[in-house]
Formats: sequence, C-alpha cells, structure tokens
Amino acid sequence: CSRKWKTTFTSHRKGKTMDNNEDYVKQQINALIHVQDNLCPELFSASQKLRPEVREVILNIVEFAGELVRETFKQVKLKDVLICGSCAGYLYLQQSEIDVVLLWEMPAALQSPEDFEEKLKLGNGGYRNRGFNFEIYGRPVNYASYATMPGGSGIYSVTQNKWLSFPERKHFTYSLNDLYKRYVEVDETVNNFMRSLPKSEKDFIAPADCLKVENFYQMLYADALDNERNTKEKEYNLDFQAFRLFRRLGKTEQLKKYVRDSYFMYFA
Repeated sequence: CSRKWKTTFTSHRKGKTMDNNEDYVKQQINALIHVQDNLCPELFSASQKLRPEVREVILNIVEFAGELVRETFKQVKLKDVLICGSCAGYLYLQQSEIDVVLLWEMPAALQSPEDFEEKLKLGNGGYRNRGFNFEIYGRPVNYASYATMPGGSGIYSVTQNKWLSFPERKHFTYSLNDLYKRYVEVDETVNNFMRSLPKSEKDFIAPADCLKVENFYQMLYADALDNERNTKEKEYNLDFQAFRLFRRLGKTEQLKKYVRDSYFMYFA
C-alpha cells in the first residue's frame, strides 16, 4: 500500500501509529526535559571516568569501523575517538544512543569533506542489516576547536580516556507548555512545506522535490545544531529541544520514508 504524507507519526517504541496527540506529546516532553542527577551509570563510573569494559567495547567497534573506512580512504589517520551527545551529559534517556565520533585526518588533496561524507553514506546502508549496531556518517570538523562536535556540551576522549569538555548540569528556563508550543510551530512548518509540493495521483512527489525535502530537512538540522553549539543554553536551548522532540516522535523517519517511497514509485 502507498504510504502517503500525513500528519501522524509512528511510535517505534510502541510499534504502532498514533495521532499527533497533545497528551502523548507532552508525555514525551516530560521525559525529554528531565535532567538526570548523575552521568549515565552504564557508561561512567562514580569517579566520572568511562568504565573500562565500555571503553574496550567502543575501541573494538572503532577498530572494525576504521577498517571499513580505510577500504575507501587509504591515507586517512585516526586522530581521536570521542563520546558526545546526550550520553555525555545529563539529558540522556533510557533509549538514548551512544554518539561516538571518529576524528579522521586526511591529506588535503585526497578528497573534499563532502565527498568523504557521501562515500560513507553509500557504505552505511547495510551495516544494521548485517547485524552491526551502528551507523557511519561523515562531517567536516575544525580540528582547532571541538565546537564543531555534534551534540551537547560534554566531550569525552575515548582515546585519551579523559574529558575534553565536562558537561554542565543546568535546569531548563522554560516550561513544558513553552516547548510544546515551539514543537507545534516546527511541526507545522514542515507540514506546510510538504503540502506546498505538487503530488502525483498516488500522492507522491517527484525526484526533484525529494531533493528539496532533503535540503529542507538539512537546513532544519543545521539550525538545530547551531542553536545547540552557539547559544549560551547549549543543549538546553528551546529551539534545539523542539527539534530533538520532532525527531523523538518519529517525524524525521516519516520524512525519510516518504522520500524513499517517492523515489521508489517514480522509478518502479
């Protein structure tokens, strides 16, 4: 059956489709803006150091992932391995993934960062299907500053086994209703954009418009990261948390699935 664009989302944790229901969204917000008392205990000990057994597992995964990267990029050098994102701070959830960043240094003449990222995306598609519980993405990084790292104010170097930037435990300066209203605005912005695109008889969009959707989402994502990195609130920023909620509610996956289905219908 066709999966048309509609203003519902899939709760992958509950395995069913739900209406974009205010009570349910506010339940998710309650979880999202809960500030933990301590760093994630599954990762960090009471001394705030990465647990040795966790470090060993991450380095094993990094060694394997590094082999995959070097299959395409022979001359790259691994500079550092970092943990960042919610698990390197106080906003982690039960379902939070561990964001591990591999900092690669490559000769300037070898490839542009954009080409590097695109080739990693091509190789990324089948990892989970092959039983690997990770995905590989690329992004350009300014080595002079760790401000370009994704996610949160905490950055832990697995390689050096120390904090490069210790996370700051703060409190949110806005209410649940403030975040809900901002999320609704983000959601409606996306829905209005999707409604503006011409549809086929089966309610899908053309490849050129698929690219517009991808670019539109990347713009939203870039704005969210900018709010997270470059505001004094960091990961507690209202606009960043609204985008985080958008993703948590499955809206990102809904967009991606609609684009994939549209491509498929066009070329089928």
